[in-house]
This record gives sequence, structure tokens and C-alpha cells, in this order.
Amino acid sequence: MELVKHETCKNYFIRRMSEGWTYKTTDDPNIVQLFLPDGSFARSLDKRNDVETLRPNAAGDETNITYQYPNSTYHWDKVDEASADDGTTELHEYGSSYLRDLYNLPASSGSGTINKITVYVRCFGEEGGPI
Repeated sequence: MELVKHETCKNYFIRRMSEGWTYKTTDDPNIVQLFLPDGSFARSLDKRNDVETLRPNAAGDETNITYQYPNSTYHWDKVDEASADDGTTELHEYGSSYLRDLYNLPASSGSGTINKITVYVRCFGEEGGPI
């Protein structure tokens, strides 16, 4: 299982193309525009920048969410996947209590400037639908 993904711009571009994205060149030879599979604009990609993705690799200061599925290994490994597995692994809680887990991340490679940090969260309600 890959916990730290060091993805160059070229790797990111190739991955997006394999996912059905498309692109158009611009007047700047370093910039391409990326489009989602439905044709809508997603983002511009500066080929001079690299993307580094850090995924949880250990428990942090708190592990308070009561239930995990499957009930083995650790909580952090239920939330470290590159693509959401929609219930194949999960953390859950019954009731309305506020509980949280905190996770450690590996150190950044420090190879560039941090321009953006994105945190992704997926939640489902009691009936299994997205919240």
C-alpha cells in the first residue's frame, strides 16, 4: 500500500488522462487547461510545478471514533486510499456524539513551494446517503 504519493506534473497529467479527462494547450507552453470527463473546466496545470499528495500513515493524538470496518488494523488505514472505496473500509459512530480521530502525515519532501492544501472528507448519514 502506497502511503506517500510523490506525483510529478507529468504523472498527474497522465493519471488524469487515464481517468477520462481531456486537455487544451494555451498560449503559454508551460500551461495546459484540464477538463473533467463531462467537458467542464477543471483547472489549469503549470507543468513546471509538481503535486505531492500526503496520506495518513499513523494514528495521531486522538483515536476516538468507536467503530471501524473491517474491525482490524488501524483507523488511519481506513482513510488513506487514493480513490474513495465507499464502504469497503470505513469509520463510523452511532448516535449524535461528537468524536474525532486525528492522523499523522508523513513529512513533505520539501521540494517546492506549497501553493494549496486540499483536505477531502466523505460522510454518510444513517440511511447510507451522503450528508
